[in-house]
Amino acid sequence: MKLVFSFIFCIGFTFVATSQAIEKQMKFFNKSFANDIVVTADGGMVLVGEDYDTDLGKKGGLIFKVNAAGETVWKFLLHQEAGTTTYFSKLIETADGDIVALGSSIKYNTPDAGNVTSTIVMKIDAEGIEIWTKSFANPGAPLWNTLICSHLQAYTDGGVIVSLNISSLTCGGAALLRLDPDGNIVWSRAYHSASDARDILVMPTGEIYFTGTMFEDGVYRAYLTQVNPTNGIEIFSRVFEYADGSAYGRELLFDDINLYLAGNYEGQMFLIQLSNDGLYEVEWSIVLGDHMDIPLDAEIVGDQIMLVGVQYDIGQTSLVAQIDFEGNKVDDFTFSNMEGSLGVYALSDAGDGQVAFAGKLQVFGPDNSSVYLGKLPLPLATFCAFSNVTVEVDPLEVIITIPDFNSGASPVALPITMVSVQLDREEIDDYCSLTDINERSDDYLKMNIYPNPVSNVLFIESDELFSTVKIYDALGKLLETPRIIDASNTVQVTVADLSTGFYMVEIITERGKLNQRFFKQ
Repeated sequence: MKLVFSFIFCIGFTFVATSQAIEKQMKFFNKSFANDIVVTADGGMVLVGEDYDTDLGKKGGLIFKVNAAGETVWKFLLHQEAGTTTYFSKLIETADGDIVALGSSIKYNTPDAGNVTSTIVMKIDAEGIEIWTKSFANPGAPLWNTLICSHLQAYTDGGVIVSLNISSLTCGGAALLRLDPDGNIVWSRAYHSASDARDILVMPTGEIYFTGTMFEDGVYRAYLTQVNPTNGIEIFSRVFEYADGSAYGRELLFDDINLYLAGNYEGQMFLIQLSNDGLYEVEWSIVLGDHMDIPLDAEIVGDQIMLVGVQYDIGQTSLVAQIDFEGNKVDDFTFSNMEGSLGVYALSDAGDGQVAFAGKLQVFGPDNSSVYLGKLPLPLATFCAFSNVTVEVDPLEVIITIPDFNSGASPVALPITMVSVQLDREEIDDYCSLTDINERSDDYLKMNIYPNPVSNVLFIESDELFSTVKIYDALGKLLETPRIIDASNTVQVTVADLSTGFYMVEIITERGKLNQRFFKQ
């Protein structure tokens, strides 16, 4: 690993003239920092994060755009009333050039004598003009009710998929929310109560996967879950673990052939390649870094995978690792600055052999942080963090205010439905409450199918009588008219005419629906 400090390499280096390398500190109010960055189709960069004006008591979500040279194009702060903290954590550029930003807003000391956290999804055009802003909350839960944003991805219809984490005194777990291009709810579902949700992957064919971390028997394990894009019902889940420690799922990547999962493992970063046969077994894995914190971002840049995370071995620095598609480390490099701690939280492919980075420089002392923005050529060893850089100080104008939580216009009640597919849960309506869910109960609905894989005839059995059988393809499309039978505990379904691939069978009983995945040979 190459560890580079600003006082070592700040003399006598130059950039290649065509690289348009940029390193800037951008300070707006007292506490400015960035959580994510996207290089847009026009060569500019949009960043999101948080800013805090201690004099006015404003804590707001920061969104701003710079051009290819790093010059500010537009900027604003999204905020609510005093006593509320709003921040943005992720953003994407849509196919038509709009920006969708994802954040959360925390309302302190609500009438329920607790705190409420809602998720905010905001769409703006390329000029920074608001198209729509939505706010979602988990209804009905009492004190410290939270619906915290995590990640988002564009969907094939122009809408977005959002991953969320639910937490309150009576409710918890991972959740997904699908919105149409106008921000309206298509569906929302909760999964895996003792877990969180992180990155989402949308395949070109529309398949939806997400990752996160499950907690069971005192161990944290990374997971991969596929859901039906039509209604969000879980199709399958696979759990990954290391034998001697906890693994946290953070990022999903796809290189048009293979799927990759990145995360944290016992103070390090890990990356695994999964098989492309639909079973998603581990092909190879690599572990990097030391003393790593939880924040992590990963992107495919050219012919390699790049990971960035924050480490604390010598103050706060940030590690960037470059991995090829065979699981070999190409290089790694540490961002650092002697004036304070440097956290790089996100990266984005900037094209032409360049990578854009965003994060926070915390100069020693209170209320003094600035956005770090870098667009740097590969190999990264050719730059020095913040050498001869003048901080850009630019107070920004607040131009958008979303409604107060108590106004009725916001937040929108987000319906959450626990589903029974491979979750050991019972199906309930409206919002989830752990006090109403019996995990692994003896009377849990059971379903068995065989053989799996299947060639000709699929046998379906259940402890419950069922009268309806449905078959869906991998995208959740109903393949034929539902089969209606006399109430029975078992049925045979001919699948010889199906093409080779994964499918889902669903049966309907008096107590609910059961789904299970099978492979047609």
